Amino acid sequence: ERRGLAVRQQGGRGSCQVFAFVAPIEFQLAQPGRPADLSEQFLMWAANDTCDIDRIEGHNPDHLIRGLQDHGICVEPLMQYIPRKEPLGEPNPIAIKDAADRTNFELVSIKHWRSEIGFDPEQMQALMRTLDVERLPVTVTLGCNSVLRVHRGDLG
Repeated sequence: ERRGLAVRQQGGRGSCQVFAFVAPIEFQLAQPGRPADLSEQFLMWAANDTCDIDRIEGHNPDHLIRGLQDHGICVEPLMQYIPRKEPLGEPNPIAIKDAADRTNFELVSIKHWRSEIGFDPEQMQALMRTLDVERLPVTVTLGCNSVLRVHRGDLG
């Protein structure tokens, strides 16, 4: 709340992984009085472009990571999220340029989404250390059972 981040709605598009992935990045970038609002739509496009796929929903974390590393992520107003199952569209050159400023980050997978269901003691310890000691945001996506943490790095 103090960072000005609002609850977001994915609507009728199966994009829960994307929203869970973008939220900790927005948290890291947000400043008091200056919230971050990044484009889930752009990240889905970036994952498709990088991984040579054509999904309109259902992106897995591996694709999102690769898309973010290759293209970054632009601010929401430059490629607004469409909450319906329809083609993603192409970002404009301004969105691509804006996104390129947000590729430098460290993303750590505490638990890969393809692994066994549940968390072992080592994974729980890493999760708690990330939250309590390092004070970094995490995303937990239970449908795919993954945990990722995001370091700010030189994100702008």
